Amino acid sequence: MEARARVLLATILALSIGLAAVPTALAVPVTVRVEGTPYQIAPVTAVDVPSQGALTDTDGTSFAYARANAFAALDLTASLRGFTYHYNMTYGAPFLETVAGLTWDPVDFSNGWTYMVNGVGYPILDMGAADFILEKGDRVAFTQNPDATFARGAKLLRLRLAPGQAVKPGEAVTVTVLGDDVAKANSAVEATRYGLDPVADPALVEKPAQFIPVLGATLHVGSRVYVDGEGTDTADGMIVVSDLPKGTYGVWAERAMDASYSYVRSAVRSVNVAYGPRVTSLTASATLAGANLATRAAFTLDKRCDVRVTVFNQRGKVLTTMRARGLGSGRHALSWRGQPGAAVTDRVSFVVQAADTWGRVTLKSVPVRVAR
Repeated sequence: MEARARVLLATILALSIGLAAVPTALAVPVTVRVEGTPYQIAPVTAVDVPSQGALTDTDGTSFAYARANAFAALDLTASLRGFTYHYNMTYGAPFLETVAGLTWDPVDFSNGWTYMVNGVGYPILDMGAADFILEKGDRVAFTQNPDATFARGAKLLRLRLAPGQAVKPGEAVTVTVLGDDVAKANSAVEATRYGLDPVADPALVEKPAQFIPVLGATLHVGSRVYVDGEGTDTADGMIVVSDLPKGTYGVWAERAMDASYSYVRSAVRSVNVAYGPRVTSLTASATLAGANLATRAAFTLDKRCDVRVTVFNQRGKVLTTMRARGLGSGRHALSWRGQPGAAVTDRVSFVVQAADTWGRVTLKSVPVRVAR
């Protein structure tokens, strides 16, 4: 029982409400998500963790800290996402008991709360969350572990989307469910941070390109549910979806614990099904007065886009580039006046590149005779 308590103390942490204010410049920006066994408690949430503060949970248990840590990051997430929790200090450090009403099983200690940072967890993170010092950009995940013995390994599920998060209607999107082993660092730099020697033992590092597919996972695409290996689908960790109507869909995967691993459901990714932006009614003009060139391009967009208009001479040299971010649907014009960086020829070409918020790009061009 004492050995089990020590293992749990090394992996279980807590959330709380209320942080003492400190200068913003000392805060560490990270992201946090919280996954209960039956459902997600908090999606990926950006928080700025102060370098010191005092925490108090819903039952009045308090804890003070002097460095930005994973425990404090969870506290901020609880406050922002509106869920409650309780922890105790029985072992001299925060020991999480419940989050959003979800608790461990007091009979066998299954579903105890654990945490991972940047895809690394127990046994590499053999410390409580209050002792893990955060760095800018850390990705923290908290989860219940259904394995009462902690004899199994654990994997964070991750999704690979091909061709990407933006597809056209009728275009297939292939979702591959991958497993990130939390007992391995994701890079040599991360391994060194955790006190590991990746040179002496390269097996301690598992780069994202080395993540292997997880077979038999359940994939959620909006309200649709697919199971890898069911029906005519081959159990290979990949599911192809090609009949999504226009719209935006939340995509995530989960898998039940097996003999070797427990699995943490993936973060939700978004897939947007739509056509790329349309650029219509493009007109342009170029006027040379002395050494100065005046250019103007007018066009109509059918959706919000970032726009770049590049003007080329007949030899393919760039004379100028005009940019605008976040242009809405409708008619727009971009203008420029100055001395071009290359000789002006009798004719120039205007090339309009419009990129929508999902990264789809449309190109439109028009040749123009230079007025002198």
